[in-house]
Amino acid sequence: DDAAYQVVQAAKYKLDAEVAPDRWMYETSGAVAPQYRMAFTVADLILFGSCLWTVDRHAAWRIQSAERVRPDLWDFDGMGNVIIGTAVVDPSLYVLIKGPHDGVLTAGARTLRAAIALENAWIRTVKNPVPATVLQQVGDDQLDDDEIDELLTDWRIARQDPDGAVAFVPSNINVQAIGDVVPDVLVAARNASVIDIARLIGIPASALDAGAIQTSLTYTNTSVGVGMQLVQQGYKPYADSISYALSMDNVVPSGQRTALDMTQLLADAATISRSGAVTED
Repeated sequence: DDAAYQVVQAAKYKLDAEVAPDRWMYETSGAVAPQYRMAFTVADLILFGSCLWTVDRHAAWRIQSAERVRPDLWDFDGMGNVIIGTAVVDPSLYVLIKGPHDGVLTAGARTLRAAIALENAWIRTVKNPVPATVLQQVGDDQLDDDEIDELLTDWRIARQDPDGAVAFVPSNINVQAIGDVVPDVLVAARNASVIDIARLIGIPASALDAGAIQTSLTYTNTSVGVGMQLVQQGYKPYADSISYALSMDNVVPSGQRTALDMTQLLADAATISRSGAVTED
């Protein structure tokens, strides 16, 4: 989203000669600034795989304003038509931007569910950093179900107390620890999960704090070419998707194309790279 925030103005080209962009591409007279419209668009492409803009047109059919539609407000019907609520939208009143994949919420659903389960396991370990525990009753005086539930609740609360390292155990209860807590395994698994999710988005592992999961967290943001990798692998596929959609004949006149201005983004990428000067295509 930070990268998208920088790409504000789109340039228009006709026969490879730059022409003035349409005013709606950069004007801020609406309720949402074009910077945020672009940032939300990239977020939609990452998460859902597509983004919808509704447009208003002049009498000459030229677009005069565009607004991104929240992903929970629109969908496709069984015939492939775009609907907002239950109403089919006239194709002349929207621009559909398709991303480079189907969205991480779909393509990476299994990875995300695993990451959530892993995070829950990490939280449980932090809250109660002890092995699984069995409270075994000894003696003939058996507890009923309510008494067992109360005993387990009191034990869990006591173990989560700041002074929970010390416990009193009645003579009729035998405490047994089952297995071991291995925090290093969870750390490595969480790092691997970060990289798996980054792969879904297109972010290179070398740009992440979790790049070296075999040992410990290692900062590699200053490694050779990381900045350009972020642009080429991470942002460019989404920027290209937006440029292609905004170059369609239902957006700009036939024979013209739209390209996102990535000058500042490329300059910023060069500051975190040792690969030399960056030149723009």
